[in-house]
Amino acid sequence: MSQTQLLAILQDLQAGNVGRALREAELLAASMPQDEAARALLATCLERAGQPDRARGLLEELVIQFPSTWQHWNNLGNLRRAQGEPDAAMAAYSRALALQPHATRVRANYGLLLLSMGDYVKAAVELRHAAEARDAVESMKAWAAIATIASGEELRGFSMLKDWRQWTGLSDEVRLELASALIQIGETDQASEILAQQFHDPEVRAKALARRVMLHERLNQLDDADIALRELETAMAQVRHAGDVQCEYHHAKGTLALRRHSYADARVHLERAWQLGRTSALRASVAFSLARVLDRLSACSEAMHWASAAHAERAIQRERMQRQPERLPMLMRPLSRWDRRRMDGEHLDDPSPVFIVGFPRSGTTLLEQMLGAHSSFESIDERPLLLNAILEFEREGFRYPQELAGAPEEVRTRLRRAYWASANAIRRHGTARRLVDKNPLNMLALPMLAFLFPDAHVILCRRDPRDVVLSCHFQAFSDPELAALAADLTALAQSWRDFHHQFWTQVRELSIAVQVVDYESLIEQTESTLARLAAWLNVESVSPMLAFASHARQRGLISTPSYAQVSEPLRRDSIGRWRPYAHADDELWSKINSLLADYTVGQSR
Repeated sequence: MSQTQLLAILQDLQAGNVGRALREAELLAASMPQDEAARALLATCLERAGQPDRARGLLEELVIQFPSTWQHWNNLGNLRRAQGEPDAAMAAYSRALALQPHATRVRANYGLLLLSMGDYVKAAVELRHAAEARDAVESMKAWAAIATIASGEELRGFSMLKDWRQWTGLSDEVRLELASALIQIGETDQASEILAQQFHDPEVRAKALARRVMLHERLNQLDDADIALRELETAMAQVRHAGDVQCEYHHAKGTLALRRHSYADARVHLERAWQLGRTSALRASVAFSLARVLDRLSACSEAMHWASAAHAERAIQRERMQRQPERLPMLMRPLSRWDRRRMDGEHLDDPSPVFIVGFPRSGTTLLEQMLGAHSSFESIDERPLLLNAILEFEREGFRYPQELAGAPEEVRTRLRRAYWASANAIRRHGTARRLVDKNPLNMLALPMLAFLFPDAHVILCRRDPRDVVLSCHFQAFSDPELAALAADLTALAQSWRDFHHQFWTQVRELSIAVQVVDYESLIEQTESTLARLAAWLNVESVSPMLAFASHARQRGLISTPSYAQVSEPLRRDSIGRWRPYAHADDELWSKINSLLADYTVGQSR
């Protein structure tokens, strides 16, 4: 085969003239039936022309005749991966790597196979290895970052994406997954930028539109979601009904129907998405949505079934992710000594934040949006600012919380400065408004809170714990510890007891002033409850707080599971939500009530 013929065919492929390239490759292979290069080129043209079965047959002949040519094994692995045969693809890639251990392309393809199989940690290792090679192309860097984020190392993955706008030649597929990775780490503006680009492949275009629907819904931009859904409906007419595209289509339609309270339609589409879903992450998301749909349809047993299915898929997903350090055991350590006098009379240059704490699903996000709607306050969504201070305290060689009281003054000054630097970097109004720091886990961080801000206002959001544990069970928490906890209702009830016991013990030990806001009162006597809170915070008017739903819709990303509820009017049917479930499973709820007896006696709700 002449170099001229080879170059001509490759140029046709590069220019998109696949039909002509295939015709020339077939003629060439027919004239040279035993030529290895001619047959390999024909296999490439057949694959590009949408004839994967013929291409695969030819490659399987080549690996038998030329078993030491690693490129044939790599190409065969690619075809097997595309045809949904992961084990066969794994065997082909393994053979290619055995022949050529340093082949960057093979290592990247092997990493992509692992990523598609949900083996995120191993995929990230392989793809980072490929991305660091001298001959790495920019798409490998993108895939390495995508896999790293999927594995749970979000900060590392984000740092790998800092130059993504300078990357060229990215395929439709990698741009789509890059957008999804950016959504996962909260960079929704950058993700929107990518999803608004042109996608040439019909299937990828449909997926991009489905993810635009999901993103707009997540940002409470429902009118924009409707527009994207209409575009998606048109795009689906050009798709060959691939299962994964159909899955994302039905997931998007079902999710938007749920937001529009069209529960019957939502159920139909979400059940179809569940049947088509292949990855644990997608199946978990669909199952959680189905649980909420069945809950709204008052089908308690079915709702619990789907919640259990969702948690099972999340457990599979967590097994495939990088194990994160556990924070709850550290936060639950008891105080051994505390000298409150060290902090008396200390002057702080900035007014202390208002801290909103409470067990998850107790109304913390709702109250945060209410305060954030007032011009005196600025909320910054849920950030681990105090938790980061605790980790930094331990990195400096101190044990938390036992050694807080004896820590040098410069340590406290340094931690406080770091807290404000992180907070001010994400504030929209500078320092003109008082900061609202809302994080449920801060109820376990009172020693650090008092160490940094001895005069802070602390608001505890409290809700009937039976409603709390049920609501937590239906949520897809991003925090791995909370996600694991939410899988078991009795474990949730025990944790609710433990969290509140520690909170009130430390409130007494640290002499912290706390204002309690009951969720039920916030729903049923909204204005009077807010008026009492406003008086405590030295704020006169509460009327801006009553416009919280409009504020939430304009806010953009709200990172907690309550993003939808806080953008809508208050719902009184969220009170006493646990009762129908108790009728459906007397034994389970008898145990839960027993665990929570000290906290629910006298509650008639």
